Amino acid sequence: MPNIVIHHQQIPSTQDLARQEKARLRPGIWWIYTADEQTKGRGTHNRNWASPPDVNVYVTYSFLMPVNKHNDAVIPHLSQVAALAVTQMLQSYGLHPTLKWVNDVLLNQRKMCGILVEVENVTVAGIDYYAVFLGMGINVNMSLAVCEQLDQPVTSMSVIAGKTFDKNEVLAKTTGYLQTFIQLLLIQDYKVLRPHINAVLERYDGEEIIFDTAGMGKPATKEQLIKGRILGMNEQGHLQLATQQGIKSLFSGRILKGTEKDAAIAIMHAGHATSATATIVATPAWRISSAPAITPNPAAALSCSYYAKL
Repeated sequence: MPNIVIHHQQIPSTQDLARQEKARLRPGIWWIYTADEQTKGRGTHNRNWASPPDVNVYVTYSFLMPVNKHNDAVIPHLSQVAALAVTQMLQSYGLHPTLKWVNDVLLNQRKMCGILVEVENVTVAGIDYYAVFLGMGINVNMSLAVCEQLDQPVTSMSVIAGKTFDKNEVLAKTTGYLQTFIQLLLIQDYKVLRPHINAVLERYDGEEIIFDTAGMGKPATKEQLIKGRILGMNEQGHLQLATQQGIKSLFSGRILKGTEKDAAIAIMHAGHATSATATIVATPAWRISSAPAITPNPAAALSCSYYAKL
């Protein structure tokens, strides 16, 4: 598919620029906005995403998807498929990522990529489309010193591998995997990618985890905290958790680890748990697993019909 790449040396946010320029979108064409530095990079819940200059990949892919029932089912899986694309890119360099449900990509128990998917309804030539804005911040050559200054456990490809990487090659590989996977979603469905996502899904060596259904930063009650062992994901992408009450299918929430998990256990053990609440804010910890590689469509690897460096 044709790509139009717009590169800036410095920009507030590739995501914001892509949304501002959505009138440019046409069917079958991807607009790819990249930057050497973001001054107002953002992630989910409008949280700041650290974007130091010249060391990482900052990119937003914007494209159209027709409004129909098939794509209604595809949209919820886009962030997870984007995470899969990043894991496959990392594996192509001999690294061993894991995917913490739902879309956190980790190396050595630390997050190395942020993914943000936003969708708007637009009309082009009288036809209704979803305008998709899929942003990524991939930590490529960020130093250990910078990683340790941030407020969550993060890492970069260079910290793990002990060498620097070509950012353009990282972007090209990621784009190739992403476009291949999204084409599969559009032509078939999520089921074709689920085995590959399950292969990199972190299961915490079969240990029990605590799942918080309350949501990020919201008070959690005992009823909103579920203890169990991760079995994998079902055909809808929901996390399957083996609990004392049976298998639960979870589609919203987050996995708690570290001191977050300790806080949740305290709530679950409270004498009057139905009235016990707490806002759980802490640093999670993860383990590593490996996954088989997938070969992307070589023609998709950041070939472009237009390139502008601004």
